[in-house]
Amino acid sequence: MEFIKRYFKHFCFAFIVLIGLSAVIFNPVGRLDADTDAGRIKFIEKYGWKVEKVPYLCEKVQIPVTFDSALENYAQIQKRSGFDLSKYRGAVAERWSYRVLNHAGDEKYAYANVFVYQGKIIAADIVSPKIDGFITSVNDTEYIKKE
Repeated sequence: MEFIKRYFKHFCFAFIVLIGLSAVIFNPVGRLDADTDAGRIKFIEKYGWKVEKVPYLCEKVQIPVTFDSALENYAQIQKRSGFDLSKYRGAVAERWSYRVLNHAGDEKYAYANVFVYQGKIIAADIVSPKIDGFITSVNDTEYIKKE
């Protein structure tokens, strides 16, 4: 019993570290394979969006080193999804676009964009490129068409 009293703080610390490590190891987003269509689609669909299984577009994009006001606004949209785009200033990422099939406001021209850098999703959005289009965070599910 004396042993337990003496090392109680050490046991508590080890337990907390073990819980933290298991949260990182068993986190489904952490195991997500962002380098495959299946992994990117799984990421999009976890928010309730339905997309075509084949990407509409894939291209390399460079995150600017300096953000103008439009990009600052976009970075704020990303922060609402838990992404910090400012960490990737100057990086060259891949943008994968998938046509969204269940957007209530725009069934024809809504797309889900997923930005991948070194196998990790660094940004994602739902966008309509029309003149009167929109852009929102991937976790903004207000416009998912109810079935």
